[in-house]
Amino acid sequence: MPSTGDAEDEILARFRDITAGLNHEVFGDRTESADRRRPQPATLQVLTVRVDLHRSTPPIWRRLELRSDLSVEDLHAVLQTAFDWAGYHLWRFAAGGEPFEEGAQQFVCEFDVEEGEDPDGVPAGEVRLGELLQAEGDTLEYLYDYGDGWDLGIVVESVREAEGDDAPARAAGGRRAAPPEDCGGLRDEEDLKTLLEDPAFFDVAALDLELWSGTTVLTVPEDDVVPALLVEPLTLIGRARAGQDLMDRALLLGAPLAPLPDSAVESALRALTWFLERADAEGGIPLTGAGYLRPADVEAASAVLPQRADWIGMNNREVHAVPLQMFRTSLQRAGILRKHKGPSCSPDAPGRIAGGRGTDHRPRRRGRRSRPIADRGVHWAEGPCHLDGGRDSLAVTNRCTSPGGRRRS
Repeated sequence: MPSTGDAEDEILARFRDITAGLNHEVFGDRTESADRRRPQPATLQVLTVRVDLHRSTPPIWRRLELRSDLSVEDLHAVLQTAFDWAGYHLWRFAAGGEPFEEGAQQFVCEFDVEEGEDPDGVPAGEVRLGELLQAEGDTLEYLYDYGDGWDLGIVVESVREAEGDDAPARAAGGRRAAPPEDCGGLRDEEDLKTLLEDPAFFDVAALDLELWSGTTVLTVPEDDVVPALLVEPLTLIGRARAGQDLMDRALLLGAPLAPLPDSAVESALRALTWFLERADAEGGIPLTGAGYLRPADVEAASAVLPQRADWIGMNNREVHAVPLQMFRTSLQRAGILRKHKGPSCSPDAPGRIAGGRGTDHRPRRRGRRSRPIADRGVHWAEGPCHLDGGRDSLAVTNRCTSPGGRRRS
């Protein structure tokens, strides 16, 4: 009885005999894609492009200003930011046709390169935008998530010479919110109403600020956005769902130190300002007997701390509000806030703390040594004090005095 290997060899031999006389008219020749890359322009350019999500009703689109020295891989990162996607699916670009279309030149992501999915595909990180888009009317196609199939068309609207202060990418316009990740390819307004609070909402200023901050683009040649040792691990981590947030935070290490708008500064410091204003007020921020913020303060602080926006559970117990507790503790460790135990100052209380020393007006028990109030520390350098039941409270460090009467700095 012939072996399995002999049987397979016989089948292959018969197949070759049957197909030996067939030519390309039966099977067709494989069409090789033309190389559509051109030499980079002599001067750096800024391309204004319109990016449309195909077959979206009403149209969902973005207008972007892109420097010609961006890599095609950078363009992928910009589009992810512009359409509020997370970047954990496969993607590719195509010139001269659609992604996966025969005859179109494919520019593929690192994973497709590693897996050999497209032998003729060019690694997107090796191609500059100026090699593909140079004049008004030039086009490029982008496909993200081979399952949901988010296909974007990119058309150059205008070209100008770059100036010294031009950022790698800026947002100049757009309409409507993009479909969320993993929603099955929905792009009709009626369908998106079941997933988005307001499908018509789009904030071009917020997108522009995010792109302008410099945290989106990794590989512009002259910009060392992050240390070289971090580029590869960050790229790998970014493929995971939780990796994008970590990547964004790490990229802040190399973000430009250009001044932020006043609104951005105010927003970033809102939680810190909340603690400072209350800790600097009369009596500081009172704590519970267990040393936590009181429920009313937990609710108020949670409303201004960004990390609490998507934290599970109620917002009225600090022991359950881990991000808030960590933030408050970090202010104490940094020396910004100081926990105070014992009496707090009050303008209508008897007695006076002078130079950090004071008088205890309480009756003393016989045979028991009483410790002076000043040894427990006070909120303020001046002013009469009263007892508050001995519970802890928080005060601004530079408004506190030490037991020796010296102002803490």
